[in-house]
Amino acid sequence: MAYDPSVDGRMEIYRRSMHDLLHPKERGIKQTLTDQDVIVDFGLRNWDGKTEKAVIGTGVVVLPKGSSAGLLNGFEHKQFIDDLFLAKRDPARLEAAGKKDITPELQAIADDVLKNPARFVDVLKEKSAFIQKNYETCTQTVENEGHRFGEDLPELDKKALTAFIATL
Repeated sequence: MAYDPSVDGRMEIYRRSMHDLLHPKERGIKQTLTDQDVIVDFGLRNWDGKTEKAVIGTGVVVLPKGSSAGLLNGFEHKQFIDDLFLAKRDPARLEAAGKKDITPELQAIADDVLKNPARFVDVLKEKSAFIQKNYETCTQTVENEGHRFGEDLPELDKKALTAFIATL
């Protein structure tokens, strides 16, 4: 449907949006999934401007076709690696950043990887719940799930709420 910037067009979009908000079971599911396998090559590397050299751990993780793109895009991998480094080299700085309660777990992950670099990917898989809780910005796989406000209101109240909010 083409966007109609007129007042009537914008009101129609508003009405449809409010209907979707107040009737979550009718709005369908919006979910962005990968359309092919995504291959992620994990490991810590140095880059001297010309070549890349593996430092610790390497390994490939294949996220199969149909995986949630939101979960993949929401992984704060650079922050995670930075925090692993700080957990070993400067835990006080990590704790000063408000991460005191996760510092021991980060230190354990770093110790495990340093002890056996070839297990880097396996360690990430084993610690996926910790990583998702602390380094994932998007944990929802359904993008338009939204909140459940107002879904239990009687239909007449939903119409009154929609009309009232339109006056604001």
